[in-house]
Amino acid sequence: MIPLAVTGGVAEGKSTVVGFLRSLGVSTLSADEIVAGLWQSSYVLETVCAVLGLPDGADKPTIRKAMLQDPNGRREVNKIFHPLVWEKISASQAFAVEVPLLIETCLHTRFDRVWVVTCGPKDQLKRLTSRVGDEQIARSLIASQLSTRTKLAFADEVIRTNSDLSSVEALVVDAFARHKVRF
Repeated sequence: MIPLAVTGGVAEGKSTVVGFLRSLGVSTLSADEIVAGLWQSSYVLETVCAVLGLPDGADKPTIRKAMLQDPNGRREVNKIFHPLVWEKISASQAFAVEVPLLIETCLHTRFDRVWVVTCGPKDQLKRLTSRVGDEQIARSLIASQLSTRTKLAFADEVIRTNSDLSSVEALVVDAFARHKVRF
């Protein structure tokens, strides 16, 4: 088993928490970074476009929009990505892995501990709107995932990121110190 999974909703601070773990000397891995690498594969991109009925070479915003509008297509795309991502995660020696869709993919049982990162719905919407530039797209992205509130039921630790970075870092340091002895 992998010692620690860090999960939560989109734009809630998972990468920030993993960054603080990395600064403590913890080896980390990010499913999002794995996915970003997979998007560089012409085979993966062509397959995704075919599944969604898009022309070859469609850009990420077009693909994102198609996935948000077509839940069946999104599931088919996930069937392409999830096994590839898990293959890379399971082959790694990482202590902590950031897995946004941990609960949705039922991978939580493959980790010793689960930390759920949350900032609350208002801050999440504000952060994501700032990132994608459109509140409606942000709302659609949030709605396409399992709610963070539901994910909390799977948490061994909840890390709240709706405060200043030094406070969040202190929470991560404290949580890691408490859980480290259990790993």
